[in-house]
Amino acid sequence: MKKIETLYENKWLSLKKITDPDNDVDGYIYSHETRSNGKILSILPYRNNKDGKIEYLLRKEVTPSWGDEEKISSITGGVEDNDHLTTAQHELKEEGGYSVDKNELSFLGTCFGTKSTDTVYYLYTIDLTDKKQEKATGDGSKLESKAHCFWSDTIKDAVDPFVYVLYNKLDINKNNKMEKTTIIIRVKKINLSEKGSKTESIDDKKHDNSTFEISGNYLIITEYGSKVSARIPYELNKVVSWGTKTSK
Repeated sequence: MKKIETLYENKWLSLKKITDPDNDVDGYIYSHETRSNGKILSILPYRNNKDGKIEYLLRKEVTPSWGDEEKISSITGGVEDNDHLTTAQHELKEEGGYSVDKNELSFLGTCFGTKSTDTVYYLYTIDLTDKKQEKATGDGSKLESKAHCFWSDTIKDAVDPFVYVLYNKLDINKNNKMEKTTIIIRVKKINLSEKGSKTESIDDKKHDNSTFEISGNYLIITEYGSKVSARIPYELNKVVSWGTKTSK
């Protein structure tokens, strides 16, 4: 019988131990981010500069667990109210100084960090070409007041592994341009028990590289490198509105 025991807990972090004799698990210890219920988001925005090259919005800040000097990372934040889409919108404004609509953000899926934690990372990107950057609002902390975001045409100096995960998830074609299709569907109520179950097509085309994710009252469907062929869960029978945006 599987048993999960909490060894230590505070408002930020907890330490847990799994015992599951049926699966040969004998006291596996891992951390859980209590502050965000084990959910973190990471954003790597991009833009096409005046020379037609792609640049990435990176962040330089002090992360105490990584040392006393500034390190280059992605824009990150703990998911609030179990709504990673809205959190991504807020973090981009708070840390990057960009105000965007939710339907402009592109969801790239999820991943884990290390085997010593159960944190799930929600990955986002957005095309900020020609978008105006304003002053980042920050979260009021002293460390964040010293941090800043900057544009770079390379990610080689980043020490945050999620910069590289996000970069590799971006489908950039030979012309150094990115083609993406994002659908944001706003629904009144969602009761989706199993991701990917009971789907119906918006159109007749079908591809394997479309993904969908529930965030609050939104369904986010993102495709890279192909025309829109999103498949929506059958349970979403109360769609308020939906639209598509394709860019290169």
